Amino acid sequence: MEKEYRNVDFRDQDFTEQEWKGIRFEGCRFRGCRMESMVLQGCEFTNCDFGMAKMNDMDVKNTAFVNCRF
Repeated sequence: MEKEYRNVDFRDQDFTEQEWKGIRFEGCRFRGCRMESMVLQGCEFTNCDFGMAKMNDMDVKNTAFVNCRF
């Protein structure tokens, strides 16, 4: 993995149309985030919270969501 984030609060951020590759997230909060049309490739999300996040039209490849809340 290229980057790693632990216990970061990304709440209400706008990540629309961003491309993330090889990033690991553990215990992060994405509540209320805008994540439409994102590209996720080779990422890993463990114990993350995506409550109320807008995740429409995402392109997700080789990405794991482990024990995450949606």
